[in-house]
Amino acid sequence: MRISANGQVTIPEAIRRQAGLAPHAEIEIDFDGESIRIVPLGAPRPMAGPLLSPEEIRALLGAA
Repeated sequence: MRISANGQVTIPEAIRRQAGLAPHAEIEIDFDGESIRIVPLGAPRPMAGPLLSPEEIRALLGAA
């Protein structure tokens, strides 16, 4: 395995699968002076929740 000129490393598919790393997963990279460690920060979260209907919005606002 090599580091690209841009400092990128490709994590092999089998390791990504075992670690549960999906595309766009957030990770943390630690260096203890001797070893580099990649730590998943959790599953990607959706950018926004479900949309509400006008009736649901009125009910939430108390104007139903």
